[in-house]
Amino acid sequence: MERREPFCRDTFDAELKVAQEKSKRLRPFRTVFLIVSGLVVIASFAGRISEWAILISLIPLVFLGAQAGKARSSITKLMRDTRLRHDVLKDTFDLIEYDPHRLIDESLLQEGRFNYHWDSRFSRDYIRARYRGVEFVLADVELSIFHLQMRSRSSSTANIVLFKGPWLVITSQKEICPSVVISQRKSPKAKKGEFPGLKPLKTESDVQMENLAFDETFWTFSDDSLMPYRVLTPHFMEFILLAREAADGAKHVCFTGDRVHVAVHNGRNLFGLCQKAKNFSEFRAGMEQDINYIKAIIDEFLLNEQLFDPQ
Repeated sequence: MERREPFCRDTFDAELKVAQEKSKRLRPFRTVFLIVSGLVVIASFAGRISEWAILISLIPLVFLGAQAGKARSSITKLMRDTRLRHDVLKDTFDLIEYDPHRLIDESLLQEGRFNYHWDSRFSRDYIRARYRGVEFVLADVELSIFHLQMRSRSSSTANIVLFKGPWLVITSQKEICPSVVISQRKSPKAKKGEFPGLKPLKTESDVQMENLAFDETFWTFSDDSLMPYRVLTPHFMEFILLAREAADGAKHVCFTGDRVHVAVHNGRNLFGLCQKAKNFSEFRAGMEQDINYIKAIIDEFLLNEQLFDPQ
C-alpha cells in the first residue's frame, strides 16, 4: 500500500481551480493557432510560402499544445489522487483495504460463473470493506479476449472487451447450494458492445420464475429448479429489474456458497462521474452516486432471509 500524506480538501480545491483555469485560458489560443497553422500548410502546398514559415508557425502551436496537455494532466492527476477516494470511502464504510492498483483474484471472478473464457483481465480501485456488518469486495473489472484478424497479406490481433464495469462480491451468513445464476439476456435493441448474454451451462437449464418481465429480461440457471424460488423472492426480482435501469448496464448475479456476485457491464469505471468535478464537494457527490447504488444492493440482500438472519 502506498504511503498517504495528510489530505487537505482546501489545498485540493485550490490546486484544481488553478489547473482548470489554466486549461480554460489556453483552449482558445490553441484553436486559433490550429486554424492559422492549417492555413499556412494550405498556402505551402499552393507554393506561396516556404517550409521555414511552416516550421515557425508550428512552434507556438506545439508550445501551447504542450502547456494545455500539462494543465489537463494536472487535472487528471488530482482526480486520480487515491487520497480523495480513501477519504470518502473511510467516511462511508468500515474500510479494511483500498488499493487502486490491485488486481482482483481471478479465482474470485471464476467463482462468479460468468460463463465466458477471457484472455486478459484488468482491475483497479480494489475495495474491501464492511457495511452494516456485511463484508464485501468491490473493484473495477475489465475482461477481454484476443481475436486474430486475418487479411490478404497480413494479420493483426484485436482486443475485444467482454465485460467492463463494477464487480461486487458480498459475503453472506448462509450458504446457497447449488448455485443460482441470473444473467441479463441480450436485448433485440442491444447496442454494439452490450453484454452478450449468458451461455447456458450443460448441467443447467433455464428456470422460469413466473414473472414475465423478469423472465424476458434475465436467464435464470440452477442445478436445482427449486432453489431459485427460495432465493429470488418477488420483491427481490422487482428490485433487480429496477436496479437494471438505474445501473444503465447489463447485470449478472451469482449466488454460490456463502458469496453473492453482482457484476454490472456498463462500460465505465467505478466513480467515473467524479472526473468532471470542480471541487472536493462535487467529487464527493459524484462518488456518492455509485456508493449509494452499492449500499442499496447490500440493503436489499440483507432483507433476504435465505442469505442473512433478520436484523
